[in-house]
Formats: sequence, C-alpha cells, structure tokens
Amino acid sequence: MELRKTELSRRQIKSSEGEFIWELKNSYELSPKLIEQILLIAKESLLREYQLKEGQIEVTVIGIEERSGKLIEKMQKKKVRLTIDNGNEDLEALKEYGRIGLREIKIQRITEEAIEQGGVLSQEDISKYLSVSIRRECK
Repeated sequence: MELRKTELSRRQIKSSEGEFIWELKNSYELSPKLIEQILLIAKESLLREYQLKEGQIEVTVIGIEERSGKLIEKMQKKKVRLTIDNGNEDLEALKEYGRIGLREIKIQRITEEAIEQGGVLSQEDISKYLSVSIRRECK
C-alpha cells in the first residue's frame, strides 16, 4: 500500500501541475496554501470544461457587480461565451426583419448571454463582436 502512495505521489510531481507547483515553490518561495489557491484560480481561468459551439466566441468582459467610475484595470473581469452567429435562426431573422432587425436581435442575444454569465458588455464590446461602428451622438 505504501508503494502505491509513493507511486501516485511521484506521478503527480511529474505532471504539468507538479511542474507548476514546483516552479511556484522554488522560484517564488510561496506557501503551500497560496500555491494551492493559485493553482485553483489558474485551472478555473485557463482550463475550460466545455467546447465552444459553432458561431460562439469566448471573451473577457467586465463583471456585472462592478460600478462605473473605476479604472478598467481595477475592475473584476469575467469570461463569457457569446453566440455571434446562430445559424439558421439568424438567416430566418435576416429574411424577416432585414439587416437592422438582425443586428438588434444579435445585440439583445449577446447582451443577455453576458448578463446570464455574470458579465456586462460595453458599446465598444458590442461593436467589436458584431463588426459595426459605435454610434456617436451628434450635437
């Protein structure tokens, strides 16, 4: 039994996670608890359990809890999946409502998707993801 635990421990040390833990411990002299938290955050942020569907993109946006007035660098960010092209549904909407109607449907869809996932989209975000310009008010 002891041999099995040693073997498992050695395998863990020789994994990508083990290499990452070793680097944090030896290069940065971090505590085991802090290393554990960094590893957890890295997994949540960088590794995804799902695959994007056709027509979807994954983007980083501002978290929904943030308030205006703060520097963007200091705001919490959130990764969200947005459906830019919804296939046949978008084609039907284009036929029925035209380009402007389809754009309005897409804006509503991606805005709702972001909110459901805990993020918010700015006008700049929407214009970027839909490849349109930002509407400026005339004075």
